[in-house]
Amino acid sequence: MKNDAVIDSITKQSYIIIPGTDSAEETRPGFETTFTILPNPSFGETTINYSLSHPSPVQIRITDVLGIEVSSWSLNDQAGEHSLLWNTDTGAGMYYCTFSVQGIIKTLPFVKLK
Repeated sequence: MKNDAVIDSITKQSYIIIPGTDSAEETRPGFETTFTILPNPSFGETTINYSLSHPSPVQIRITDVLGIEVSSWSLNDQAGEHSLLWNTDTGAGMYYCTFSVQGIIKTLPFVKLK
């Protein structure tokens, strides 16, 4: 897998394009988690779904293509299935949702259409 660094000619900021899918799953010894974003692309509402095999602190962060945070959550969730509804007035475009739990960090790209 190749990540290409990109430099924005207007802001002179660099960022990395991260390829991905619309779901992620990872297992640590004694801990399992899944993470999905639906629908992708979305028209307005986006649902962030995740599951935990054990109670855990969870961090979820949504950033735009420049890495600017547009939403974030810090949660202490029980084991099981969980969903968050993201429905904001942010513009159409590409966003990245980063899910962090138990040292597992997954980032999934998604598109919001108007």
